[in-house]
Amino acid sequence: MAQFVAQLEGRGGTTFSTTIHTGAGTIIPEVLESGLIKVDMGPPILEGPKVPTTLPCNADGVCLNAPLTIDGKEYAVSCVSMGNPHAVVFVDDLEALDL
Repeated sequence: MAQFVAQLEGRGGTTFSTTIHTGAGTIIPEVLESGLIKVDMGPPILEGPKVPTTLPCNADGVCLNAPLTIDGKEYAVSCVSMGNPHAVVFVDDLEALDL
């Protein structure tokens, strides 16, 4: 979204920031001269019920390396929310993962 607004404003190649109001709150992304986007999304939500997830959580209420079976294959997922829920799978070789 930040890149789109920068293009509309004709700000390509310069540092540009804008305010975006989302369902999870207000964010202020910055488009860098390189074209990369930098944004402070706030602290992650790691507590399973608040992510939300029903996957098993550890004693601290955090869902780390929980088993999740998809199409007969089991993955170890960690759950986090940055305003919307994510199931994160860490892999050694992304190219080897059959998506």
